[in-house]
Amino acid sequence: MTYEAQNLHDQPGSDYSSYGFNGGNYGGTSNSPPAYLNETTFPGVFGLRQASIKAPAKTVLLMAIPGFFPWSWHQPQKLPPGKYGLNDAKDLVGFVDGHTDYVKVYWNSNYNITSCCYDPPSGYDYKRSGN
Repeated sequence: MTYEAQNLHDQPGSDYSSYGFNGGNYGGTSNSPPAYLNETTFPGVFGLRQASIKAPAKTVLLMAIPGFFPWSWHQPQKLPPGKYGLNDAKDLVGFVDGHTDYVKVYWNSNYNITSCCYDPPSGYDYKRSGN
């Protein structure tokens, strides 16, 4: 994909935008994060009952696909060379409790993986893990 100085949702290739499920913890494929994340599995809500999720108003259920990387449908910016995303890109999120919000998505440029592979630090209005 190349950078265009136009909102992605206005570009012809984005006619059918998409959302993704926060299921990084699905165990059917290799889902082990790199050791530097100090995690045993990627975060997500796959297979969890709604009642078992400790913070449903803050836990992601669905997210606009750009939020997994993150970059924004609505605020186009040139990505840093060789990097996945932008810190504080804003994207639409559907939460486990049923509400939606337009939130800043955290990206750690020190990790060579997408932001869907880890929870953000405190101060962000969402989390990916259900615990």
